[in-house]
Amino acid sequence: MDSKNHGESFIETEICQANFCYGCGACRNICPRNCIDMRPDDYGEIHPHINEKKCISCGMCHKVCPRNSVIEKNKAVFCFAGWRINSERRKNSSSGGVAALIAEWYIKNEGVVFGTVFERTKGAHMTACKLMDEIEELKGSKYVQSDMGLCCREIEDILKNKKNVVCFGTPCQIAAIKSYFKIKKINTSGQLLLVDFLCHGTVPNKHLLEELDHIEERIHISADALSFRSNDADRNYFLCLYHEGEIVYKVKAEKNPYFFGFLNSITTRNSCLNCDFKCVERVGDITLGDFIGLGVKTTFNPGIGSWKNPSLILVNTDMGEKALSFLHSDLALWERSLDEAIDGGPSLQGNIKPRESRKQFRILYKKYGYARAIILSTRKPMRIEYIKMIKRNFEQRAKRTIKGMFGMKI
Repeated sequence: MDSKNHGESFIETEICQANFCYGCGACRNICPRNCIDMRPDDYGEIHPHINEKKCISCGMCHKVCPRNSVIEKNKAVFCFAGWRINSERRKNSSSGGVAALIAEWYIKNEGVVFGTVFERTKGAHMTACKLMDEIEELKGSKYVQSDMGLCCREIEDILKNKKNVVCFGTPCQIAAIKSYFKIKKINTSGQLLLVDFLCHGTVPNKHLLEELDHIEERIHISADALSFRSNDADRNYFLCLYHEGEIVYKVKAEKNPYFFGFLNSITTRNSCLNCDFKCVERVGDITLGDFIGLGVKTTFNPGIGSWKNPSLILVNTDMGEKALSFLHSDLALWERSLDEAIDGGPSLQGNIKPRESRKQFRILYKKYGYARAIILSTRKPMRIEYIKMIKRNFEQRAKRTIKGMFGMKI
């Protein structure tokens, strides 16, 4: 392997089978010799590489890998539909704003919050937040893989100082943290709250940064922030780029190749097609996500406030139940059946089958790189989906018109 940039000999390792590697970085965190580096492969997906001169063959990286160890999972004790009552504070969240409310409670009580932020130069990465203002950067879905860095070590140091920690992440990231403390035999009970999100999959940071390069070249302005989801209908399921707080680029999910590629699993990393955590049993103390299908089969009519984009809240452990109890005065909570959540939630039903154009994308990516590969592999399916969307919208408008004219129930 080329090591010109590092001056050291790195080898790609099969800590776990490459196609199953989450890129979570648990191996890097636990390595006692700091000899593991996470680097992109031919598809832009990060994988561990080991400095063979430093490696002492201790095997810790193999033991901690979530693919090689049994990670405790729990089925939900309670299932809620819920949202933050303060609609203004909920505005920039992806759905019900529950994650931000949990984070704020920890900050108010001198705890530390770990979650994902996006920086234009570094991409998405997990970081520690200790101030209330920093929580704003954690809000919203990032739709890209977050680099965990050395967060497991940081969490360990904070817990040693008797501070409480809450960590928000994808299930594989939460599994990595659980495995890290399990291997190190550190009891985190009562101090560490783990919150996993319902995860569709992750796209390499490299892809998103190249997408932004391409857009910025066209609009002749650099973005300092972005969003994919919002409780503001005009920004929900739009890729929005911002410069100094103003939107400088905005496009529907169906019309942006990156967003479309993510939603259709064309660009997600290989491990996301073989994930151990897209199931009912969860790794987090609490699981959060969109409550898809709420009220479809069983009537849901709370009769109070706004319940647009409600959160699904699965309480999986005693620790999770205790944490949620602190927030009851700020939350609208409605208990629902777990079956309802499963029926509407693809991330609780197992792995999904990607579009056929995924194969085309990966072939083209190795040949031409991201920019050309994403356009060529999404052009046709995007056109088809756009036509379907126009047809659906027309049919819905026609139904509303008929209903208005004749007072019919459609």
